[in-house]
Parts: sequence; C-alpha cells; structure tokens
Amino acid sequence: MIDKKSPLFSSGEFAKLCGVTKETLFHYDEIGLLRPEIRKESGYRYYTLEQFFAFDVIAALKKCGSSLSEIKDHFVSQDPAKFIATLKAKQQRLAEEIARLEQMQRLLQNMIEQTEIVPLLEADRPSIEYMEEEYLLAVPLDFSLGDEDIAWAEASQRLMTHLKAFPAMQLSFDVGAIVTRDNLLRGMEEVSYCYSRLSAPVPSEAVFIKPASYYATMIHKGPYEKLPRSGERLIEYIEKSGREITGNAYILDVLTYLATGNEDDFVVQISIQID
Repeated sequence: MIDKKSPLFSSGEFAKLCGVTKETLFHYDEIGLLRPEIRKESGYRYYTLEQFFAFDVIAALKKCGSSLSEIKDHFVSQDPAKFIATLKAKQQRLAEEIARLEQMQRLLQNMIEQTEIVPLLEADRPSIEYMEEEYLLAVPLDFSLGDEDIAWAEASQRLMTHLKAFPAMQLSFDVGAIVTRDNLLRGMEEVSYCYSRLSAPVPSEAVFIKPASYYATMIHKGPYEKLPRSGERLIEYIEKSGREITGNAYILDVLTYLATGNEDDFVVQISIQID
C-alpha cells in the first residue's frame, strides 16, 4: 500500500529527474521492467519515491553491460545470491575495462613524450653512448609468407596479440626492428624481429633483452628507403672509431606516418651494440 503522504511523480517529472525521456519509461513499462506504481483511468502514470532506487539499479546495470532482459530477470527472480554473482561478473568486466583504458592512457602519454623530443634530436650525427638494459616483446618475421610488407603485417599482428595479454604492463607506443649481428656482419640488412618496449620482463616466450652496453647510435630522418644508407654510415663510423660490433642493431621508430604525412619528416633511431 502506498503511503498517501508519499509524493508521486508524473512520467514527465520522473523522466526529467532520472535524465531520460518519457519514451524510455514507456518502454520499460511495456516490457515489464519498471512499471508505474499508479496508472489512472485517464492513462496518466505516476511513480513513487522508492522507484528512483529501482531506476538507479537499472541504469547502473545497463552501464555495466547488462541487457534489459538480464535486468528484468533479476527483478523477477529477486534472488540475492544470483544478484551478487551478477554484480561480481560486472565488477570483473569493469576492472578489465579500466585496465584497458589505463593502458591506452599510458600508450598515448608515451606517444606524446616520444613526439615532443623529436625537435631536440639531431639527425645524421653518429655517436657512442652507454644504454641501460631494456626489455622488448619481440616476434620474428616470417618471410616465407610473402614479401617484406606481408611479413611485417603478419608479425605486427602477432606482436599485438602478445601485448594484449599484459593489459597492466607499462607498454610503449613504439614499434622497432632488430637486425641480428650475423646479418650485419654479412652485410645483410634483413630485419629478423619486430618489437615493442616493456617497462619490465613478463612471462612470455616473446621477451627479448636488449643488453646494457655501449651502442653506436644515430638519428635517421627521411624516408625508410634511405634507412639502409644511414645504417651503412653508422657501421663506417664504428669501424673508423676502432670499435667492434658485438650485438644486434635496433631500429626504433620515433616519428612515423602516425604523426606526420610527410616521409621526409620520419625519424628513426639506429643503435648498434659495440664493445
């Protein structure tokens, strides 16, 4: 029984206070999800104060991904254990979505920081510097699938599959390539792996450690087609410096087509491990 002192709200008032349209309330009424407490002969519908709570539950469950039929099932069954199980399932989905959004936020921040340093980089000037150990998530390129573009596309997809397995990991928004030392010494420029950097090692067979060491490094600016020549210049610099190549070459995209439509503005960092 309704307390005569309890305020009643017309469908228009109730809809306005809930932030929805009257059509939404009419639909909820039609499917038996949230019916007005009073329906007068004139057709006017009235809701009670207590029904605001019911509406809030419906709205919350909808935002968590529940369908109207699932929500109606809860209101019909009124089973606390089942309701708790539903809420826990939605809570888990929210946690996963939060982790995904946080990862995207970190990726965007890394991309911003990476792009902001571009004006500070001096191109075509080789140097030697000590670099700390880095953890890479790397996958090999399979050239049996076709040409280099196809091999890159397929490897990139496998790399993204690995990355999705670690939503809480501090990932970067960069993509790099590894040319092995054996290929370098044979004068071959064929890329062996593509990679993305990690902030810490993860339990994956795809983890690759770039060792702490001295590296000959140089910034290449311009189209990818001219990248091999920059690599040759860096190797010549190593030889003239009396140093020896002891490890792989790491080619890291700093500014690519994601940030600029002009190939002449592409920026790539080349680093070769030396003694």
